[in-house]
Amino acid sequence: MADYKAFADLLESVSFSSIDDPQTINESMRKIQPWIVSSIPSKLFRYRSFKDESFPADLKINEVWGSSILTFNDPLECTPCVDRRSFWNNFISMQSRENRKRIWEGLRDKSLQPILCKVLQEDKAKQICEDAANCSFEDFLTQSDEFLHMIGKDLKPFISEADFIRVFRLTGMLRNVACFSESSTSFPMWGHYAKGHTGYCLEYDLKQAFSKNEELGIRFSFNDIKDAFISPVIYSEHRFDSTKSFSTFVLNTFFKMIGYEQQALVYPDVLSTFKAVITKAKDWEYEKEWRLVSEFSSEDIKTHSLIANIKPTAVYVGARMSESHEKGLYSICKQESIPCYKMVVNFLSQEFGMTPVGFDQYLNFRSSDSNENQPCLNDLVC
Repeated sequence: MADYKAFADLLESVSFSSIDDPQTINESMRKIQPWIVSSIPSKLFRYRSFKDESFPADLKINEVWGSSILTFNDPLECTPCVDRRSFWNNFISMQSRENRKRIWEGLRDKSLQPILCKVLQEDKAKQICEDAANCSFEDFLTQSDEFLHMIGKDLKPFISEADFIRVFRLTGMLRNVACFSESSTSFPMWGHYAKGHTGYCLEYDLKQAFSKNEELGIRFSFNDIKDAFISPVIYSEHRFDSTKSFSTFVLNTFFKMIGYEQQALVYPDVLSTFKAVITKAKDWEYEKEWRLVSEFSSEDIKTHSLIANIKPTAVYVGARMSESHEKGLYSICKQESIPCYKMVVNFLSQEFGMTPVGFDQYLNFRSSDSNENQPCLNDLVC
């Protein structure tokens, strides 16, 4: 089992901006990549379920599809937090004299008023524009910090889901994720993700797959943060704090709205997207999860997308899977030469657990279970 706490501590200690020199970036990445490569378990498991009673004829178990982070059952997954006070202080500290002049002009000609109305009460926004129209730029400049803090004090409820989705799109967080577990015998996982043991579990050797397939390598693109990666999940008591990154994008968006093009954005922490996508509430720690995350796409949000083509090393059939689904899945396994096992409950054991039995053995037992000389199913797992 991977040491998730050690990885969390390691990742917290690594941070670099998009304008750091290549040597600094490489030294930082050399701390992370070897840990991930050496810690990927030789066996990772993916729990799946069937959407309906009919067996899908087009089921391709060699394809790894990821789901949009916006469709996860936990609405807080991959969702960073922003500290309101720190965000506004960062926003104010980023304002150069030229920026402040642009704000003053936008207030005087009321071009900023519609924008202010989105974050302030309408009467408050109008009053601010009127006050700016009655003072010179130098007077505005001397009190601009106080003025900006006043705006921050009166902001409407801070950030909506739509705002975060917009930032997700800008920062490359709108990716699709395929989730894996280090365990194939987790009752909660079979219950949640394999639809009450009626689904199945796929076993992968991702360590071998990554060593053979450069396209699945652990890569980061420091300029646009667009490449795929694999990582263990960080289980935390707190959501990832994305205040600095959020401040950068809000500032850029704000000045674009008033017709002023900022210089190229400087990402304060290039790994912030990576850190946010793999941070999950500690309540889910039992899942022992690793994530394969897709490349960033600037296209519309896709509920699902193909991330990789990796052949499973084994398939485990749920204890309550219907016979028709068993037949279809076993047929695919034989066709693809993939070992197939049936998860069997040993009713003679005191342990809460299931045992995988070779599916051929299971079929032989089931076809002759009326034979008095046939051993009971529990003999297969004892």
